[in-house]
Amino acid sequence: ASRRNGLEFLLEIIPSKVGPIDDETTPTLIRQFYEIGVYPDWWKLEPLKTADAWAKAVAAIEEYDLHTRGIVVLGLDAPEAELAASFEVAAGFGLVKGFAV
Repeated sequence: ASRRNGLEFLLEIIPSKVGPIDDETTPTLIRQFYEIGVYPDWWKLEPLKTADAWAKAVAAIEEYDLHTRGIVVLGLDAPEAELAASFEVAAGFGLVKGFAV
């Protein structure tokens, strides 16, 4: 529907709202969306805690879609210091294009 109407599709996933997460949670969800045929133009992801988690999430996206526009990082009302630390880690990955607070 997005493409038919000339729009871009942003998919937001926040797995921490429904249960505990680790470095594999977000990459697993990303792969599951691609496997059912959902190819968003943009991903909106909660801040991942480690560089390893970011690397796995980026790898999952690149494994399925070399034409994605990128990732926007959510703020989720986190304290400023926590956000700054997570943005610093995320900034090291080329697919991360910005944030939404």
